[in-house]
Amino acid sequence: MLPPLLFYAGLCTLALLVWPGTKTRYAMPVAPAMAVMAGLAIEPLWRRRHWAAAVALATAVILFVYQVALVTVALPRLAEHVSTTRRLGAALDAAVRAAPAPVFVIDAPQSNKLFYVTWPVRTLPLADCILPAPAWVLAPRSKLGQIELLHPDLTVQEVPTALPGPGLVLARIERRPNWDEAP
Repeated sequence: MLPPLLFYAGLCTLALLVWPGTKTRYAMPVAPAMAVMAGLAIEPLWRRRHWAAAVALATAVILFVYQVALVTVALPRLAEHVSTTRRLGAALDAAVRAAPAPVFVIDAPQSNKLFYVTWPVRTLPLADCILPAPAWVLAPRSKLGQIELLHPDLTVQEVPTALPGPGLVLARIERRPNWDEAP
């Protein structure tokens, strides 16, 4: 039973390590199957190598106690820190609800940070940044300056919100009034 367990765990972990755009939460569907296979593998291991099974069992107990302590003791103390994505979603939702428009993220997808946003969020590469106006943009401040340089017909107005996390700024994109394209 041990070789299939190691093969299954190794192959799934390897796939997660090399697959582009993979998040660590994608490993969770493999957890129940791994637990069943480990439970079936422990009995033969206990009979053949009692010390190895005892080490495996002690490791599982230590990890379980660690998980319970983390959830019941550490996370409540860090509630402000671990709720940043929820606050980001609420701040972005409130701004978009006040003035509905498409929501964009420039260059890098922020799927972990934007988990709680209820509006559809699209990712645009800055190189081919064709923004409809009006629109909302979530990006680093330096990227907002580049948008203004690439699109002189648009105004980029940073919205003062208490967005959690370093570097991300929410901005409203509008067309410049009376923009004349002729020089």
